[in-house]
Amino acid sequence: MKMLYALYVRHEVYQALRSVRGASRDRILSFIEDLAANPFAEGDYVERDGTGRECQVRIIGKLAVYYWPDHAEKEIRIVDLIETSD
Repeated sequence: MKMLYALYVRHEVYQALRSVRGASRDRILSFIEDLAANPFAEGDYVERDGTGRECQVRIIGKLAVYYWPDHAEKEIRIVDLIETSD
């Protein structure tokens, strides 16, 4: 797979991902890697962060991955990983 964009993962997301086990972890890692090759992929919905920036949100199992593409820098920024409520 050709990587078009670099991946930036916040340390807090990395730490949270370390506690995810099994297929959920594999699905999240695969999704994040796919974003580098498809930086225009949309999430399931959009939320604005504290600065007003639109963050894409992808639900994977019981977790929500928050990300936004920085097209100027050719990076995908993975900024949060949150457990969703049922």
